[in-house]
Amino acid sequence: MHRVLLINEMILSIARHVPSDKDLSTLARVCRSFSEPSLDVLWSILESIAPLLRCLPSDLVGATVEKGSAIYTLKRAFVVADWNTLLKYARRVVTIKAVAPIWWADVEGERVQIGQKIEPEMLNVLSWAPVSRPFPKLRELTWADPLVQKALPFLRSLLGPSLIRLDVRTDDISLDAHLLSRVTLVKELCPSLRHFRWYSPGNGWHHPQVLRTFSNTICSWDGPKSVNCPALDDAALQHLSGSPTLQSLQTHLGDHNPHGTQFVNPAFPAIDSFFLECSRGRSLTSIANFFKKMRTSPRSLTASGEHSEERAIAELTKALSNHCCTKSLASLSLVERDDPSGQGSPQFILTGAMIEPLFCFRNLISVDIHTDRSVLLDDNDLAGMASAWPKIQRLLINACSGWRCRSRVTLHGLIELLGRLADLDRLAIALDFETSPLTEVDLKAAADASTPNNVRLGSGDFPLSLTDSRISASNMVMVAALLSDQFPNEGSVDAWSELEIWPDDESVQQTRRWDQVWAMIRIMRQVRRQEKARWTGNPQLCGV
Repeated sequence: MHRVLLINEMILSIARHVPSDKDLSTLARVCRSFSEPSLDVLWSILESIAPLLRCLPSDLVGATVEKGSAIYTLKRAFVVADWNTLLKYARRVVTIKAVAPIWWADVEGERVQIGQKIEPEMLNVLSWAPVSRPFPKLRELTWADPLVQKALPFLRSLLGPSLIRLDVRTDDISLDAHLLSRVTLVKELCPSLRHFRWYSPGNGWHHPQVLRTFSNTICSWDGPKSVNCPALDDAALQHLSGSPTLQSLQTHLGDHNPHGTQFVNPAFPAIDSFFLECSRGRSLTSIANFFKKMRTSPRSLTASGEHSEERAIAELTKALSNHCCTKSLASLSLVERDDPSGQGSPQFILTGAMIEPLFCFRNLISVDIHTDRSVLLDDNDLAGMASAWPKIQRLLINACSGWRCRSRVTLHGLIELLGRLADLDRLAIALDFETSPLTEVDLKAAADASTPNNVRLGSGDFPLSLTDSRISASNMVMVAALLSDQFPNEGSVDAWSELEIWPDDESVQQTRRWDQVWAMIRIMRQVRRQEKARWTGNPQLCGV
C-alpha cells in the first residue's frame, strides 16, 4: 500500500469523495485501513436517529409499519453489548437533521401522519447511555418533532460543547416550565453554539416567562452568528446590537419608544438579515421605532405587523431611508397581517408617496409588499420604481391579496416598466383593462416598443401575476393578443386564480373572463408555433 494511504487525513478525504452510501459500506467491510474513515463518513449525517435503532438487535427494538409509518418500540432492557453497538456509530454522528420526522399525507383517502415514529419510552432509555456524551462529535441538531416535551432527557443528552447549530421547533411553550428550563441551559451546555433557532407556534411568545427566559439566555451569550427565537426584550436586543458576529436576527418586537434607550452605532455591525415581527396588536410603526434607535446596514429585511394603523407603512419606509445604509439593502419585504381585533380598516390605502422614501436604496433586487390596503399606484409611480431600482429582479405588490380597487396602471406603464428593467424576472401588479379599451393601435404601439427586455423570450418562464386586474368582455380578444405576444412562454401569466380573497360576484365574473382569455392565449401560441414550424421546416415546433 502506498505510504500516502497511511495518513488518516488522506484516507478520510478519499472516503468523503465516495459517491454513494452503498459504496462506503462496502469499503468499510473489505478494507481494514478504510474501515474507520468510511464509517465516520457514512454515519456523519443522519436524516433521523432511526438508522441507529436499526443497528440494534431485533429482539431489542421492534419496528412495525402502519399506514406508511415505521413505528419503533422497546421490547426489552438494554444490555452492555447493545450500548456498545449503539455508541460505536453514535460517536461518529456530526449532523442530525431530525429525530423522528413526521409529515402529513393522504393514505387510502384518509389524512394521516406518516414517517418515523419513535416511542417516547425508547428515547428516554437512550438518554441513559453509560457515557456522559453519546454523541461527542455532534455539531448540528434539528429537533422538529411533536414529542419533544415527552423526551426532554434525550434532548439534554444531545446537547454538548461540540454543538454549533441548534434548531428546535416545538408546540406552544408558554406554560411549559420544563421546556423553558432547557432554554436556560443552552449557554452552559453548548458554549460553542453559534446558530440558535427555537420556533414555537401560537401566541405563547408574548408570555412574560417566555420573554424573560429567552432574553436572559441571549444576554449571557457572546459570539452568536444567527438568532431566531420567540421574543426578546430591549436588554437582549441592545446586547445583540453590539455583537461583531451576529449575521441574522429573527424575533418578535415589543412596542419600542423611539426616544428610549439608544443602541450602539453602528448597530448590528455584521448583520446580513433581519426578520422582525411586531407583538400582538402592534403595527409596522413598532418596527419603525426600532430602527429609529440606530444606524445599521442589513442586506435583507422582512418586517411584519398587524393591519391596524394607516400611517404604519409610511413611518417604516421613512425610518428605513433615514437609518439604514442605502448601499447595502438588497431585499425588502413588508407584510401587514390581518388585525384580529378588527381595528384595521379596509379603507387604508397604499400610495406612491408611501413607497417613495425607499427610492434611495439603489441596489434593491427584491421588493415584496403584502397588505390588505387598496393600492393607488399609477404609471408614474412604476416609472419612479424603474428609475430608482435599476437592478430589481422581483417586484411583488399585493400578489396574494390583490389591489382591492380598479388599478390606475395602464398597458403603457407595464410596457415601459418591462423595457427599463432588464433583470426583472418576476412581477405582480394589477392593470385596468376594463375602462380603457385596447385597440389595434395599442397592439402595434406595444409591438413597436418591444425589446428583448420587455418581450420575455428566454427559455424560462417570466411569471407575471396580474392579481385582480379588471377586464371587460369587449376587451378580452385584444388583451389575449397582447399577452400572447409579450409573454410567449406557457404558464407565464395569471390573474385572480392565486388570490387569497373571499369570492363575490365581481371576482367570479372576472375569473370567468380571464379563463376565456387564457384559452385564447393558448390558441394564439399554438398558431404561432405552427407558423414557425412551417417557415423553418421543423415540425417539432408544433408540439404544445
